[in-house]
Amino acid sequence: MTSDDQTPRGDHGLSDRQLDVWRALRLKAKQGYPFHDWYRGAIWALRSTNEENPDRLAQAANGLRELLEKLPKALGTEIVGPAGHVLQHKRETAGAALTRAKEQFPDGWLGQTITEDVAGVLVQFEEYVLLCARPNRTQRTASGLQKLDPMSDALPERLRRARLERYRDLSKQFESITHHQPPGSEEEFRKYVAELEELLLDLMAPITADDQNRLLELISKGATVSGEEIDEALRLIGRRGANSAFFFDNVRDSVWLKPLRAAGIFTNPPNIEPAGEGYVRFPVWWPMQFLKRACLTSPAEVLQILLQMGNTDNPQVLNGVVEIAAELPIELSVQLEPMIKDYIQKPFHV
Repeated sequence: MTSDDQTPRGDHGLSDRQLDVWRALRLKAKQGYPFHDWYRGAIWALRSTNEENPDRLAQAANGLRELLEKLPKALGTEIVGPAGHVLQHKRETAGAALTRAKEQFPDGWLGQTITEDVAGVLVQFEEYVLLCARPNRTQRTASGLQKLDPMSDALPERLRRARLERYRDLSKQFESITHHQPPGSEEEFRKYVAELEELLLDLMAPITADDQNRLLELISKGATVSGEEIDEALRLIGRRGANSAFFFDNVRDSVWLKPLRAAGIFTNPPNIEPAGEGYVRFPVWWPMQFLKRACLTSPAEVLQILLQMGNTDNPQVLNGVVEIAAELPIELSVQLEPMIKDYIQKPFHV
């Protein structure tokens, strides 16, 4: 039951943070997928006592697990892959065919001619191997959740990977608790719920100016920015791709180089990606915008970042290296010569 302002009422009201999650889920709800009800039901179960509901943690975990699993599917962002029963059927069928074919060769396979039956078995196992190479359910769902952020590609690889790991860990924990393998304590379970709420808000909350205004405040502190404020900025740029692009488009002070480097932001620039039908795309690497500015005030530090970053064939990244080399003192720029020569030999240039 909801009121006209779309706020749940009743004895089991939600905190302000939980209301934010509930509203974000309600906006994404579809026919047959009442995400907000699943979430509120989980919170309701968690708030009951053991006397009222001795199975409350398992019931809450089940609702939250369903939420994580079904959200990408309902929103059309889930990556397509084989269902578990399809893999099992293909494996059993190929195995039975192998057993029948093996009867023709009681002395073993070595030196034997491939018969029509054996060829059929090989084809079936090839199909099975190809199916196994596709993402599993957890990978499909996690990738689908990433697509809920329309600018996910703007996130540095390290932050994208960390967000996926957060999902996988939470999914595993809730599935385990659903099957009555209890967490270490109720406090630990509540910690998982809080992490899930943060993840959902990161992925689904409407993009507002609040995060970006806060990032501007932190950037404007220059060399006076504190360690806690740097950690806050890292959390904000990891929250949404739009925040990441905004940060790197605006940050200028070299004081940010060291913490960003320590966080692995400059480690893995993106490669060229296939775009279908023989086309490719050159993903923008937003941290390069900052490095091109910072090389004027901290040339040696930027040089070391470039020399230690992972290999890439992406012209968007490598062209930035060329631009930086043109700004560096000659004794530093010559150290980028091997990277630039390698770039010249690559098929794509900006």
